[in-house]
Amino acid sequence: MDIIRNSVWLSQGTDLLAEGLYRVLDFDRKVDLLILFKIKSERTGKPIPFSFSMFKYYIESNSITCKDYIYPSYMLVDEKELTDKDRGRRDENYNIIKDLVEDRMFLFDYALHKKSHLLMDYSRNKKISQYTIRTLLALYWRHGQDIYALLPAFSNCGAAGKSRIKHEIKLGNSKKNRALPN
Repeated sequence: MDIIRNSVWLSQGTDLLAEGLYRVLDFDRKVDLLILFKIKSERTGKPIPFSFSMFKYYIESNSITCKDYIYPSYMLVDEKELTDKDRGRRDENYNIIKDLVEDRMFLFDYALHKKSHLLMDYSRNKKISQYTIRTLLALYWRHGQDIYALLPAFSNCGAAGKSRIKHEIKLGNSKKNRALPN
């Protein structure tokens, strides 16, 4: 099976790679380097450098298998059905990271080094926090390196269509008077 950009792989029983789903972000056969991104990672997860030849070996030994990735429902929206607000937020988020995702060397630098000076300089120039940029990059890589990955996930918020019940008794832990020592 060929390893292609954006393909999703399931790792099971490998010594060097933790179990889970990984997306192939990029690779370079000349230097035997594969850049992976763990899909079920934390909010600001980083890409993982991995040996291309070891990845091929694990595929041949069936420790790593190709899987289909099911995209979240909020990403499966037609461009015509997007509201102007959602489209604006998506485009604004993409413009923040556009220069980084188009620079292939940034991806390799970011994956190989614990602290990326390119990211620090970029955030300083754009006057946007590194955390925001890392979060947007993680979203972009997690959901297939596509602009639709940056759509707001408002459909995952709240309980749409359910009426709210106002309670007469306040919910939650009751407040306690605290006496400060003299």
